[in-house]
Amino acid sequence: MIRVIRENEHEELIQTMKQSFDSQDEPKVGIFWFNPDKDELFGIYKTPVSKADMNNQGRKTINILHRKVWETEQKKANVLGKENTVWQGDYTEVPRGRIFQYPSGDMVVLIGSWIDNYSYLPKLIMIEFDLPENTTFMVGQHLELGHGWSE
Repeated sequence: MIRVIRENEHEELIQTMKQSFDSQDEPKVGIFWFNPDKDELFGIYKTPVSKADMNNQGRKTINILHRKVWETEQKKANVLGKENTVWQGDYTEVPRGRIFQYPSGDMVVLIGSWIDNYSYLPKLIMIEFDLPENTTFMVGQHLELGHGWSE
């Protein structure tokens, strides 16, 4: 069902959106994949640091796994009959990363060593996630191509 929004609803929705104005430039935590053929990030899920949950180690990140996003996107592509999408194959075979905020407030991008082949990529990630210049990029074995966090 589609209906026209009422004036009072419109104003309430505007007020709701205004609550997000202050966090637009705030650093974000989240996950992403990188498509080297197109030089672009995709499958981006992010949230402002102030809205992210802290884990048991005091770090903040988004509460979603690469594996789950990949499975969901593959199912959607199958429903739509799309065979040649970026979501084909194993999610660990496509470059990916995760952004954390450490208890110190430092922002950290966990990534595979494959990033060394793309000198421009740290800057793209920093722009996408509104990260400060002092962001640290760390290589994690489970983000190497072909590896998952269960290894």
